[in-house]
This record gives sequence, structure tokens and C-alpha cells, in this order.
Amino acid sequence: AGRRRLLFEYWAHEASLLPVETWPLMQWRMQRARNNTGIYKGLARWAAHNKAFTGEILDRVKADGPLPASAIEGHKGKGGWWGWSDAKAAFEWLFWAGLLTTHSRRGFERLYDLPERVLPKAVLEAPVPAPADAQRELVRHAARALGIATYTDLRDYFRLPVDSMKGRIEEL
Repeated sequence: AGRRRLLFEYWAHEASLLPVETWPLMQWRMQRARNNTGIYKGLARWAAHNKAFTGEILDRVKADGPLPASAIEGHKGKGGWWGWSDAKAAFEWLFWAGLLTTHSRRGFERLYDLPERVLPKAVLEAPVPAPADAQRELVRHAARALGIATYTDLRDYFRLPVDSMKGRIEEL
């Protein structure tokens, strides 16, 4: 948090804090999410049927600034950890799609905002690599972090899809 942000939150292994420089490397995953691919199946189904509501949530954040899902009146969770309200589902889909990011947290509750109001301009304007190049770079990051690892360990570090990994490690 703060003026000189060093990290952003996104789906890497799970919800993770990543160096802001990896934002461009995650764009392939964000694009897949916008197409409802590579995300939770229930969230993808929900998003496909609730595009207008999701757009309203995005417009609300654009107008009001950082918001938690709980700020949306009339939307209460259905109980339990994954009993998301429609508002929470919209925020989470927008988060996965990279249209919103974490501004800050209040305890465990995420406050969402537009990436351009949270992340450094240089990161947002950095070239976005092709998916294969990004995935290769993510495998390189995984290898540096893990040191010794199996193919599965390297792939799973960033939860890279099996179908996209063919040849990536060998290319390095």
C-alpha cells in the first residue's frame, strides 16, 4: 500500500502478493478470465449471465473509488466462506479479469479499485508479452524461487495450465 506500491494481489499460486513488475506477465490470464476461461466454473457461469450487473459494479468503482463488496446495498452473502453475494461475485470476476485490483484491505476484506489508480504508470504501460513468452518467464520465476523442482512443481508455482505448458520448460 502507499504511494510507492511494490506489490499487487492476484491469482498466482492462489491469491498472492506479486511484485508489480509481474503485472504484464499475468495479462494472458486476465484475458482468459474476461473470456470466462481458466476461472472457477461457477463464477464463469455466473458472470456469463450477469454482465450488466458486473458492468454496474465496475461503473460504481470508477465513480466512487475503492470499495469493498460489502458496500453494495442489498447484497448479503449466502453464508459460509464461498457463499458470495452477487456483488462479491461481480467484484471477484472483475478482479480475476484484471479490470479491478486490490487497493487495500480492511482486516481480511479487500477494497477494490481500478488498476490505473493503484499501480505505477510504468507497469501499466509496460509491453505485454505474448502468452507463451509470459508463461516462459513465469516458469523462470518459479525455478528461481524453488531452486530444485519437478516439472509439476514449476508448472504449479503459478498454476499454469497443463495445455499451455507443452515445451515451455524445454524452451528454457
